[in-house]
Amino acid sequence: MNQIYSIFSLGLSSFIIEISSAVVLITFNIVILRLEGNLGIASYAIVANLALVVIAIFTGLAQGTQPLISKYFGQYNFDKLKKVRKYALTTALIIAFTIYSLVMTFSESIIQIFNSENNTSIAQMADTRLRIYFLGFFFAGVNIIITMFLSATENIKDALSISISRGLIIIVPTVFVLSHFWGMIGVWFAFVITELIVTIISIHLERSRNNINN
Repeated sequence: MNQIYSIFSLGLSSFIIEISSAVVLITFNIVILRLEGNLGIASYAIVANLALVVIAIFTGLAQGTQPLISKYFGQYNFDKLKKVRKYALTTALIIAFTIYSLVMTFSESIIQIFNSENNTSIAQMADTRLRIYFLGFFFAGVNIIITMFLSATENIKDALSISISRGLIIIVPTVFVLSHFWGMIGVWFAFVITELIVTIISIHLERSRNNINN
């Protein structure tokens, strides 16, 4: 039973990372439908589909580092552990910068892939929203890496706190509050602000750990 509990507890944060995208998707759809109707939903569908791909990339990076983190943590090899963490975070930031640069440069071409009917209104909405929404991935990548790092080093509560904050506790009220005051601009910045807040929390939790002397 102890082994089963350990398996479920260590994998819980990863599970929440996976389902948080669905929670965010539903929340945004509810708010956008109220503010802009079907055209707003159509433009968000473009953003959401691309965002799911980016999240998958960051998740894959985090899962790829997890075996190394677990190995070095089990060996008490904290020097290599910190190197893996550093390389993973650096890679996440490089990926975020690359993706955002591509979005800024080729946004029209990217949107055209999903906008087969050449709806001008949808294209204009999606273009603006991609540029705002994708700023959040500079922070989201860091959050996903740190969550996986904490989980792999048996800091289950901290990893779970970050996952729940990203997927529910912060993002949901932030979307509703910002959309109330700033409309659609508030909706798109809600993701960015949420990930920024969670990044601050993540860094604090990661640095406050006693397992590794920073």
